Amino acid sequence: MKYRSIPLCILLSVLTLGIFYLYWFYKITSETINELEYNNIDNPLINLLYLVLGLFFYNIWWNYKISAYLATIEKESKVETDFWSTPLSVIYGVVLHQSRINRVLGTKYKTAKTTTKRKSKTASTAELESK
Repeated sequence: MKYRSIPLCILLSVLTLGIFYLYWFYKITSETINELEYNNIDNPLINLLYLVLGLFFYNIWWNYKISAYLATIEKESKVETDFWSTPLSVIYGVVLHQSRINRVLGTKYKTAKTTTKRKSKTASTAELESK
């Protein structure tokens, strides 16, 4: 999964008349499916095709499905899931999903940074004790 600037993605979607939105939709779907290793039960290209053909109706289903996938990722990453994220995803869609991805990635980064600091402190303490 990748951190993306939400305002920049919205701006690019407007400037490209929705073409970047389709790319953004595809990338969020692909990254979420790959993160959960759901490649054998879901396909980002098929989701994109359904979005283009079914427009609004499929978009509601897709938002619900991706919201459920992201809830699983949030639980695995020990990030608290927002109660309103699933209902609001029908309205805000990709923007809300990207926000949740950014939050999970931010938590993973903070956790990795804290773990690295702990390891370096432990190593420093061990060196001092050995002297």
